[in-house]
Amino acid sequence: MEVARDYDRLRECALAQMEYAARARAAGRRANEVPEPDIPPEYESWLAFLARTERRRTVGAWRAMPLHADVARGLEILEEARAEFRRTHRECSNCGNWMPAYAKRCVCGNDL
Repeated sequence: MEVARDYDRLRECALAQMEYAARARAAGRRANEVPEPDIPPEYESWLAFLARTERRRTVGAWRAMPLHADVARGLEILEEARAEFRRTHRECSNCGNWMPAYAKRCVCGNDL
């Protein structure tokens, strides 16, 4: 299946990347101990492309640039994964780390 149209797997990979980033940030100096998600390289590349495209669209002329349908749907998938991440995690008001919703305390010691 073509990566750009494998929406379910793309959403899973985007969410796995967000989970990894949150765990690595919370681990601080021990970030190298956090296992990386098992994401196929072609999905990583497509997600990186989508993230770059999203950032570019927030500035000037890129905003009005028409998008190919696969890119537009990919950007929607990325936002859906972010929304799911925010539903299942809470941001610490003290340090900004994202912790699982079930966590009672952040790694910084702040009560959630």
